[in-house]
Amino acid sequence: MTASSQRPVFLSPERKRQLAELAEAVADEHCPQVVEPEAIAQAKHITLSFGFYKDAFDGLLEHKAGRFHIYCNLDRVEQRESPRARFTLSHELAHFYIDEHRMALKSGQVPAHSSFCEFESKNLVEQEADCFAANLLMPPGRFRKKARGLVGLAAIVGLAQHFKTSVTSTAVHYASLGVAPCAVLKWNNKGLAWKC
Repeated sequence: MTASSQRPVFLSPERKRQLAELAEAVADEHCPQVVEPEAIAQAKHITLSFGFYKDAFDGLLEHKAGRFHIYCNLDRVEQRESPRARFTLSHELAHFYIDEHRMALKSGQVPAHSSFCEFESKNLVEQEADCFAANLLMPPGRFRKKARGLVGLAAIVGLAQHFKTSVTSTAVHYASLGVAPCAVLKWNNKGLAWKC
């Protein structure tokens, strides 16, 4: 393997824009106030299971017998209404709404796969789903309006409470939308995990 083939692949600005527009359109169609991923799944006849699956995945979208089903792992997302569960459901909805993902699942071209929502995946499909999920839960137009003039950690925490999202996903979204000049760094026991 060459050094160039080991480099992580990241979404292009154009692809991020397309995914944000798609997610915002879905949010506007189904949830003009606070986005409720469960309500969107129900409107699209996607069934849900909340269960305990240890560390197997955060979420998983399965296509079987002509229907879609989302599994959400309470061992990893804590509880059904938690910000992490909401993000996980939105991430799995991304696999349904992004045409290429949905068609690959429907055709059997790719099997259902485990998703982990930590903004750490180097898999382009998972990055696309994370991008969609953030823009679904925090539609850019609504987010910019609410965030206007707000800076600092207290602002991020307040925005997270308003949108029912985690502080991490809110901070990443805030930085990604360029609301104010800033950077987000995530550290773990191995050092710098990622930056935005």
